[in-house]
Amino acid sequence: ELFSGTIKAIIEALDAKDSYTLGRSRRVTYYSVKMAEKMGLDKTELGKIAKSYIEKGQLAPADLVASIIKERLMADDCKNGFILDGYPRSVEQALKLDEILAEINRTEDTEFKAICFDIPEDMLLERIVNRRSCPKCGRIYNTKFLPPKVDGICDVDGETLVQRKDDTEEIAKARFETYYAQTEPLIDFYTKKHRCFRRQQAKA
Repeated sequence: ELFSGTIKAIIEALDAKDSYTLGRSRRVTYYSVKMAEKMGLDKTELGKIAKSYIEKGQLAPADLVASIIKERLMADDCKNGFILDGYPRSVEQALKLDEILAEINRTEDTEFKAICFDIPEDMLLERIVNRRSCPKCGRIYNTKFLPPKVDGICDVDGETLVQRKDDTEEIAKARFETYYAQTEPLIDFYTKKHRCFRRQQAKA
């Protein structure tokens, strides 16, 4: 029941194009967190190394990402549950995650589930290359699907919107190649463990 409620909240948030509304379910607080910004990873040596891979559309080394994830999951606000957005991204990372959960005692009372959203590649490409964000409040826009009221200006604070360096068609297509080679096998990996929940996401 708890897991089903969580899935529903995530899907409703995505369908409403609202990345901030995930809400609460019983004792567990769910967060949509920009982990890199929250932990200041762009200011640490590990973070800078990870960022160099991400900006090329590549996956950062499993051990590097595992160290970052482990530190975050040991925080107090993860004791009653957590959502990992975009991790693990390879079977190697999934095995590392199992090790992390065992090491920080998150396996006894944790029912880990993997959520897979099936989205057409052409739609993903449009979401990526048209994505813009506010450098001040972090709100995300899309010039085609979710544009601001005034072109290039944040609705909330009037800041000029920016585009991520890696949100280009070239890097996006490199990400797709990386996905098919390294991330797609996770579907079979978690399906065999009866942990995979799939959702068709056809809306823009």
